[in-house]
Amino acid sequence: MCSPISATTLTLIIDTMGKQRIYIVRDQSVEQAVYDEDLDAFREIIEDGADFREEKFDSEEETTAYVSGLYAGIDQRSPAGFIVLYESEESDTPFIDILKEQ
Repeated sequence: MCSPISATTLTLIIDTMGKQRIYIVRDQSVEQAVYDEDLDAFREIIEDGADFREEKFDSEEETTAYVSGLYAGIDQRSPAGFIVLYESEESDTPFIDILKEQ
């Protein structure tokens, strides 16, 4: 027997179905912390006031276009000064969880 779903839960399910979510974190040191998988350093950067935001898109194509625009004109050999975390990427989940704690 299935348990009933509340109206709030149903609204949340409908709101998140099909949405692509990314988190953009702007800080000079954030890239290295993520690449090193250093959760403690990442948490410290966030707690020190790094700017971050969540963006939602209706499709993967919209997400890709937006992220491509973020990186437009940036030399790939140098740090971008920000990182994009994808909710759909399992490896990004621990970092996103830190952001959601804020």
